[in-house]
Parts: sequence; structure tokens; C-alpha cells
Amino acid sequence: MSNMNMENEIVCGADIHRDFLVATMISRKGLKLQERFSMNQDGLLEFKSWILNHKCQRVAVESTGSYWYPIFCTHLYLS
Repeated sequence: MSNMNMENEIVCGADIHRDFLVATMISRKGLKLQERFSMNQDGLLEFKSWILNHKCQRVAVESTGSYWYPIFCTHLYLS
């Protein structure tokens, strides 16, 4: 089955700010979690672990300016 046809069970939306991010994770089974993470390296690694530990399949990011860049770099260089 192609990715275009797959429905994701667990997804996350992240609102990125200069000093922190707020992430909300939802699932088809009714899970709803919301966490706030720091935008420093420790906070970004905690966010990454949170995503992986909950087996989240997709993350959508909303960001003003270039605040998305640290999240992108954390994913690239620390996978």
C-alpha cells in the first residue's frame, strides 16, 4: 500500500516558537497528549524521544521564520 493511501494511527502537530514548542499528539483510538518542550538541545532530544516512544507516524510543524530549523537539524544529525 502506498503512503498516499495509508491512514496514520498516531499523528502530532507542533507549534514552534523561539524558546519552546508545544506539541499535540492524537490517535484514532482517542489518545490526546500535549507537551511543551524547550528549544535547546536537551528539549529537542526529549521531543524526539516523546515522538518515537509513542510510535507517532507523522509530525506536522507550524513555525514562523526559521524556528523550524533546529528541529530539522536534530532529526538529521541525531537519528
